[in-house]
Amino acid sequence: MEKEITPMKRISAILANFKEVIEPCFQAITLNKASERTYYKGYQSYKKKAVINDFLLIFEERYSKVYYQNKKNSSTIAFVFNYMGLKPEEQTVMASLKTKEGNIVVSPEMSLNEFKLNVKELTKKLLLIEDLKKEDVYQEFTKLFITDYQNILDSQDYKKIYEEKMNYYQLPTDLKKLEELKDLLNKNKIDKENAYVNSMEFKMMKELELKLHQAKIALQQKNAKLMKEFNIEDLTISVQKLEKKVEQNQESFNKSIANETQRFLKKQF
Repeated sequence: MEKEITPMKRISAILANFKEVIEPCFQAITLNKASERTYYKGYQSYKKKAVINDFLLIFEERYSKVYYQNKKNSSTIAFVFNYMGLKPEEQTVMASLKTKEGNIVVSPEMSLNEFKLNVKELTKKLLLIEDLKKEDVYQEFTKLFITDYQNILDSQDYKKIYEEKMNYYQLPTDLKKLEELKDLLNKNKIDKENAYVNSMEFKMMKELELKLHQAKIALQQKNAKLMKEFNIEDLTISVQKLEKKVEQNQESFNKSIANETQRFLKKQF
């Protein structure tokens, strides 16, 4: 049976060109269809979310190590493929945009040919931009695939839903409370540090550290004086010299007595 060629394989060259153009700003991640599953690290369990589409090609913003902690708040773009069990002419692709606020907007479904032409067009436009930035990619991606995105966000119906969801999840209240708690935490950290360095215990510790430092210096000086008083250095040198001499003489003695022993034994026999 002939192996099915996936739509990603059929347009691999076009996708590769697109990836290469946006590579300085984005890195590609692929996800295949999968059920939700639980996995363990030690005694801790974690859930891995399900992937309901056949294939996801996601482009995440590139971050340096300094800014990597903000990765969850970054925007992403993605291509969503659905093809399993479908004839080539029935297979579809959607473009998806997730904003840093967490809003996800998806384009209408496209045939593979429509998608191929759109990606080619997007790649051409991006190639014409000097010093390409991630904002340029989002702008051109949105213009081409998410034509009604800004109109949706500006509509009164959307704003009403957005506000209702914000209030339902108590985000305005919690965000305000979070800012207040952060301010209080920062203030208390400063007050705690001031109280710490001005405490009697801290001052006592500093005094003891100074005394210990002075005692170490005094002890080193005392040790040097006693070394000289008891002639330790000169005696050590004398011992080392004599040990070397004894070692050499012992070796010579051993050789000499061995020869004498051989001669003595020969005379006896």
